[in-house]
Amino acid sequence: MAEDDEVPDAPGPLGISAFRWAWLTDEQKQQTNIRLEGMRTDLIQHAEALGIELRGPIFIQGSSLWLPEGRKPGDIDLIVPPREKKNYEALTRSSDTGGTKYDIQDKPWENARSGMVLLIEPCLEDDHWEQDDWEAFEPVWAKGIKDALTMLTPGDKFTNEPDSWTKKWKNHKARLESLIYLAQYFAEFKEVFNEDVAAKIDEFVLDDDSAVTKLIYRMNKASLEGVVDDNMKVINELTEQLALLYGECQAQMPAGDGS
Repeated sequence: MAEDDEVPDAPGPLGISAFRWAWLTDEQKQQTNIRLEGMRTDLIQHAEALGIELRGPIFIQGSSLWLPEGRKPGDIDLIVPPREKKNYEALTRSSDTGGTKYDIQDKPWENARSGMVLLIEPCLEDDHWEQDDWEAFEPVWAKGIKDALTMLTPGDKFTNEPDSWTKKWKNHKARLESLIYLAQYFAEFKEVFNEDVAAKIDEFVLDDDSAVTKLIYRMNKASLEGVVDDNMKVINELTEQLALLYGECQAQMPAGDGS
C-alpha cells in the first residue's frame, strides 16, 4: 500500500475518502484525475445553468468514476453535506442536465466508501462550513467492516442488474473495494495493536509482497480495464484470514471504542 506522503494528489482529507486512490499506480491516478476533472466541470456547468450554488464538500461515490474507458455510467452518485439534499433536487432531472443522471444523497454509503472521492471542496471561509464538520463524513468502521466481510462472501450481490457484463464488473468492484476498506482499517489502527499483531498486519495485508496487497493491485488493474474474473477460492481463503485478524485486533481495542 502506498504511504500517505506518496499520494498528495488524493482529493480531500485522508482517512475520509480516497481509500482506493492509495492503491492506484501513477498512470491510473493520472487517468482518474482526468475523468474526475471532467465530471467536476460538467457538474459546475449543470449547476450554473440551473442556478444552483455548489456548497462543498460534495463527494462522488459509486461506479461512475471507476468504469473502464468507453463505458458510460448510468447515474452519477453524489454525496452532499447533511440536510442539503433538497438544494440539489433539480440536478436529478436528466432533462435539465443534457441527459446526465445525478443521484443525490446526504449520507455516504459505508459499503462503497473505498471508491468515494471528493469532487467539490468546501470553502472554509463560508459561515456554513467549519473544519469540525468533516466529522459527518468520518468512517463508521464497525458497520463498514461487517459489510466488507459480507460482500467478500460468494454469490451475486447485484441480482437486480440485468446486464451480464455490468453485473460481473459490479460484483468484482464491490469485492475489490471491500478488500481496500479492510486494508485501510488495518493501516489506520495498526499502531494501536501489539507488536505481534502489527507484524501480522504488515506481513499479510500491507507489505508490498503481502497476499492482500498483491490481490488488490491485480483486481484494481482488472477492474479499470474491464476484464474481470473473480477468483473466489483465493478471496474466500483471504476473507477467512482477514476475519480472524480483525478479531485479534478487536480484542486489543480500548473499551468503548466503536472501531
